[in-house]
Amino acid sequence: MKRLLYLLIIFSIYSCKKDCILNYEVIGPKYPSPFITVQNELFKKFDPDIDYDIYKPINVNEYEIPYIMEMIKTKITEHKRATDRIKNEICNYSVQISGFYDVRSKTKKIYLIFDYGYIDFEGNKELEKEIDNELIESRYLDVMDGGDTFFRVIINTKTNTIHNFHINGEA
Repeated sequence: MKRLLYLLIIFSIYSCKKDCILNYEVIGPKYPSPFITVQNELFKKFDPDIDYDIYKPINVNEYEIPYIMEMIKTKITEHKRATDRIKNEICNYSVQISGFYDVRSKTKKIYLIFDYGYIDFEGNKELEKEIDNELIESRYLDVMDGGDTFFRVIINTKTNTIHNFHINGEA
């Protein structure tokens, strides 16, 4: 009987992790994305013919969340750069989700920022930054190290692939 109980507990833990929905926050286009800003500046700097923004921030809709969660559980955990922690503990990460439109490829892309552990996105004062003596919410998580406890990826919705899988530096 004890063995059956242990097996039942192990099975329930495994099945819960497989069907998890990560703690997440969708960030709308009203908050400037550091990724989009930097990329657009680099495109303009290295290609003088570009006088427009290649990436434009757009909304991620609530109905897209199941698609994004499925991509996280399959494509991200199967990616060659995914570490054992990412593969085995993906449900223990919090994730910020924002969208942008790639003008060149005419594709909606989803930018994901992962941080290990639970984050109270609503009450997190660390997401506020002071710019020109004014307190603003940047909303975007940013750390300088952390190893695989902090990573970023981009989902290409046209090809259903993962790009720019970036794990932060050593913890």
